[in-house]
Amino acid sequence: MIIINTNMITDYIQLFIQIGGLLFIFIVLLRLLYIHIAKRVKMNEIFEGPLLLVDDASVKIQSEKVNKSLDGTEYSLSFWLYGWSTPENAGWKSDYTKPKGVISHHFSPNVFYKPNSSELLIRIGYLDKEEILQHIEVELPVLKQTWNHTIITLKDRQIDFYSDGVLLKTTYLPYEPWFASKNLYIGEKDNQSLLTIAGVYWSNSWLDTSASRKLYLTQKKDSLFQMKPDNYVKYLSKRFS
Repeated sequence: MIIINTNMITDYIQLFIQIGGLLFIFIVLLRLLYIHIAKRVKMNEIFEGPLLLVDDASVKIQSEKVNKSLDGTEYSLSFWLYGWSTPENAGWKSDYTKPKGVISHHFSPNVFYKPNSSELLIRIGYLDKEEILQHIEVELPVLKQTWNHTIITLKDRQIDFYSDGVLLKTTYLPYEPWFASKNLYIGEKDNQSLLTIAGVYWSNSWLDTSASRKLYLTQKKDSLFQMKPDNYVKYLSKRFS
């Protein structure tokens, strides 16, 4: 005759349920961790700065540091700019009507600064149906006397533009984006843009809204972006006094 201890069976069942519950929670946590890591985009710093975009200030970034995605349809560019007010100098200001080069990567992308309106002019290229290089233009505001953070992030034909962690504009290319496997340049000769640039980052992946906001908040904690660049103030006072 077999005697079944019902209390022991009940204990085993409860133990199995507890172990199963713990395993389920563990699997869920692993899944959430995987999603978090998978969505996290690594941005590579290609220029630290700060750099005064005046006179012959120009920096060449080798092409291997601004490489494209596997299919060439994703990339992100992030940078900080400090815009200064225009000094009262009529002779110098006559040249202030021309857009000033900030970042040049052969339309993937090109970034200019329009001093009179204090706006960024961004040009992003694509090849039309006849394989001729064309480009779109987008303008973003730049506040003076403070640091401005900008993200340009592209995926397929969609391009998102963020300012200080906020999505300002989204636009679409008529065809697949053009990507230049050439060097990237920061600044240009005879610039006189009255800008300071720092913290330039590149990624061959697209950034969503959450990642863009997180990147801005993380970099904003840097002491450099908590104050205005005093050395530049001294330089301007000598140049325009």
